[in-house]
Amino acid sequence: MTQTFNELCRYIEQHSPHEPVLGRKSKHSIPDLYSKGLELIDKQCPDGGIEEGGTLEEHPTLEDIAVELGL
Repeated sequence: MTQTFNELCRYIEQHSPHEPVLGRKSKHSIPDLYSKGLELIDKQCPDGGIEEGGTLEEHPTLEDIAVELGL
């Protein structure tokens, strides 16, 4: 299973649907919501989610991220 996920990650890195490819004539661009969501998480948890006392704070839920993205 780990090998399969590693191969999928490698493929997705090489064939990202969010990067324009010259010569294609698509009139619609797919927004990269994954990267936008990661940016929002980084803004909310700049220290990796660890408070001063060394405990984990509550992480944002999928619903929190959807609200921030306006979905």
